[in-house]
Amino acid sequence: MKIKNIILATQDEANLVLDSLSKVVHNCGYATVEDLYMLVDISSDHTLHKYGWKDVASVSVTLVEGQGYSLNLPEPELLDELTNMTEAVARETGLSISTCDELFKKGWQFVQSASRPARWESPAYNLPASAFTPIKGDLGGQ
Repeated sequence: MKIKNIILATQDEANLVLDSLSKVVHNCGYATVEDLYMLVDISSDHTLHKYGWKDVASVSVTLVEGQGYSLNLPEPELLDELTNMTEAVARETGLSISTCDELFKKGWQFVQSASRPARWESPAYNLPASAFTPIKGDLGGQ
């Protein structure tokens, strides 16, 4: 997938976009092309959340003579199934992707079945459901 060439007016602005993109990667484990486009106020289509970067540490800002400053980003990659699953759960629950990522990283599971409502299940087997803040739907311990 090819991304749009983004030219920013100042080096400070380019560094701010890069810092923001780095924070997204740090908080979520990845940043999408859609995240980048939102940071620079470019409209995007719904498929851009499937592509992105898991590391932007090697990205640099370069002067484009007579135009401004550009981010030297590698080609975005198709993000894995976990990323797509996290986004699907975020849509289902109404939570942010970063919140869902954090729950998954802490061992929580999002469970859907025909016999019970969709719910988050705790990794803490001995804690009652009342020990947790409800998110949406049934939040139960195992």
